[in-house]
Amino acid sequence: MSRSDAQTVRVTITLKLEIYDKIKEISNQLGLHPSTWIGMVATSKANNIDMKIEKKVIDTQ
Repeated sequence: MSRSDAQTVRVTITLKLEIYDKIKEISNQLGLHPSTWIGMVATSKANNIDMKIEKKVIDTQ
């Protein structure tokens, strides 16, 4: 599929409050809006791409 073939859709996800709170926490750690990284994960799964999001602390000293 080329970029010109792409279509945009809006998706609504309903979550339990404790799950939403965890997503907000992870989003703050990643510096991303929740919909940004959830969209990346959903797109990856739709295209059969394995994706793992993890936080790594890099010691710069």
